[in-house]
Amino acid sequence: MNARPLLLAIGLLALSTSCDKEPDTTTIEGQVVDRINGQPVPNATVQLHVTPNTGAGAYRAVGAPHACDAQGRFSFAAEAPGGHVILMAHSAQGHYTAYGEAPAVRQGRKNQGLRVPIYSPAWLRFVLVDEPPRSRVWISIDGSNTLVAELPYPRDTTFVRPIDGGQNYRVRWYINVDGVRTLTSQNVNVPALDTVTVRIPF
Repeated sequence: MNARPLLLAIGLLALSTSCDKEPDTTTIEGQVVDRINGQPVPNATVQLHVTPNTGAGAYRAVGAPHACDAQGRFSFAAEAPGGHVILMAHSAQGHYTAYGEAPAVRQGRKNQGLRVPIYSPAWLRFVLVDEPPRSRVWISIDGSNTLVAELPYPRDTTFVRPIDGGQNYRVRWYINVDGVRTLTSQNVNVPALDTVTVRIPF
């Protein structure tokens, strides 16, 4: 019996098994950008998140967070955690990535040129001005189908609410005086990291 063909077959099988096995280390390179204008977001932080199922279920952060540079760029290596992995970003100013927009990470592979879209924060400042004084006024404020504030019998006051910067909003407020309800609205688009004031006289 000639043993050489058998030994050759075993050697090829071992080589094939070695090539098919994925390495444990995953490399990730890319940039964090504003999802509206595509501009780099400086000094953000990125971190892997994993869920046991393929894109379903609750995500949890894994591994250490990694700082980006002044151009939003990042480059790091991580051990493959298993499950479905995405890359999230945030910043100290309040930027954040929505789970549905986070890029998927291929485990045991080189992930290059990833773009991580990020929502930029902005703020609406509401200034309520009582002119002339009225004792029985009820104000409801909403925007983008979300209740912002319910203010029974307010006086002069100012408050701030966070929103996503660079997007169009319509802010509406209802003033109820002795059962008569008046609707007023204002369109706003607040640049990232900026504040716009909405003045509401009543």
